[in-house]
Amino acid sequence: VSAGGPGVGYLTSDLKLSHPIGQLLVPILAGHRRQRFTPVCIDSHSIGISRSPLPYQQEVQALCGGGQVHSIAGLSARAAAAKVNALGVHVMVNLNGWSGEDRNDVLALRPAPLVINAVGFPGASGCSFIHALLADRVSAPPEMARFFSERLLLLPPSHHPLPQLHLFGAFDPPARVT
Repeated sequence: VSAGGPGVGYLTSDLKLSHPIGQLLVPILAGHRRQRFTPVCIDSHSIGISRSPLPYQQEVQALCGGGQVHSIAGLSARAAAAKVNALGVHVMVNLNGWSGEDRNDVLALRPAPLVINAVGFPGASGCSFIHALLADRVSAPPEMARFFSERLLLLPPSHHPLPQLHLFGAFDPPARVT
């Protein structure tokens, strides 16, 4: 990881152009204060970023600290946690929550001192190893904080990096809608 400061790791299995998380990660990475923090991209999908068109891959890689996306696909939880730790990640931002090819098994080993859930799963995780939830007053009303296992980090007006693109529908198969 480059010498811009402590690493902020972004863990997702959805690092691809065809997924909203993959699209939302680009402005997040572009907005990083690299003098203070180094963004570290960690892909947990079995195929990885190669599923996307080359221009997207190049853009994401250029925005990631060190110019690369680190894969933990196929690694055991212990090996993946060791890799994340070796990358100098101090804050791990979990963009999957309990969805997709999540790697909560890795997060349970505490590969970084601070773990935050954000964007991909805006609800309580119920896990002691998730320290905070990046949310807003709509998705996590302050008066409901006692029902969350994480500390709420409420952002105005929205926890979503691109609030104007927030979707109000699900197009998942009925089995996934709960």
